[in-house]
Amino acid sequence: MAGQSKKTVVITGAGKGIGRETALLFLKNGWNTVAFSRTAADLDLLAAETGKFKGSLLKVTGDASIASDVSRLFSECHKVFGHADVVINNAGVFKSVPFLEMTQAFFEDQWQANTLSTFLVSRKFAGDMVQRKSGQIINIISVAAKRPFEGSAGYCSAKSAQEGLARVMREELKPFNVRVTNLFPGAAFTTSWKGTGVEEARLMKASDVAGVIFNVVCLDENMTIEDVVLRPVAGDL
Repeated sequence: MAGQSKKTVVITGAGKGIGRETALLFLKNGWNTVAFSRTAADLDLLAAETGKFKGSLLKVTGDASIASDVSRLFSECHKVFGHADVVINNAGVFKSVPFLEMTQAFFEDQWQANTLSTFLVSRKFAGDMVQRKSGQIINIISVAAKRPFEGSAGYCSAKSAQEGLARVMREELKPFNVRVTNLFPGAAFTTSWKGTGVEEARLMKASDVAGVIFNVVCLDENMTIEDVVLRPVAGDL
């Protein structure tokens, strides 16, 4: 969009947890924010908190692992805000099943939610960034890409693949001044931890993880942080 005055960020998985806190932080700081989630009700709750923020919110409902939904996300972003300066691949699903009990359908679901989604969203938005020779893609991966967790063969393998994909993206996109950052967070407290018996103080705050993401984006465009690993002080669970 000619004359675009504000920068625009696209955040997948923006309805809950780290994605939600990240959307709120960008909005507070005046960014045009495209919040993408499978659950419309979550986006409505997000919107209810943003009335006094400086940024503008665009809600888009869809699944980041479905190509037609990603195409619609791209179209709506460009129609309203012109282009995306930053894309944050936060969409993902964690489910735990022992390896010997895991079905092919379960395994494929983990890869679609955590790896295919990053491929589809990044591929759709990266072409425009390459043409403009400007942009940043941030992939919210997991420490599960760095170490094994029992009962998480599907998730760990999908996150490891997501890291491999992102590293190749970085090499192919950096000649066009498109930055790629991978974030590997450990356990952060969200509603999914309620009732598990794990104390909130034992975990990271989702809002603190969002703060790291925002600081990475705010670096001068002539440098990038390639990889960030975040863990609770007491380590992984």
